[in-house]
Amino acid sequence: MFGLFENKEELKKHSHLINLVALAKSDGRIEEKEVDLLRKIAQSNAIKEKSFLAILETSDPLDIDISFSQENRLSQLYDFIQMMLVDDIVSDTEKDFCTNVTEKMNFNPAIASTLVNTMMDKIRAGESKESVCKSLETLVD
Repeated sequence: MFGLFENKEELKKHSHLINLVALAKSDGRIEEKEVDLLRKIAQSNAIKEKSFLAILETSDPLDIDISFSQENRLSQLYDFIQMMLVDDIVSDTEKDFCTNVTEKMNFNPAIASTLVNTMMDKIRAGESKESVCKSLETLVD
């Protein structure tokens, strides 16, 4: 049923990483800093190096799985925005990608830009992932 993936949780982890790779490549290039961050995210999700390298070759995003809790969706959005910021260059394409991700995650479209911009500011200020996600819970309620 899940094809190459053993279970639905593994599929979710891999699809999230595939979408992050698509974001990293959305500006037409992938920087070493982006690859390093992608590798860290893959490792934190127990994705094997062989799978990581195969995903790195992929550029087609999958559909965002919105069955996650609000906390998990904010955590995933954090990963997207961190990926966008890692090379210190934020292209319009990357920012649009992140804004579209918020909508696919069923966050209110009226706050999509605010959510992305606020999260960007907090990440740039050095706030932890947990702190950023916790502080934005009231915005997305």
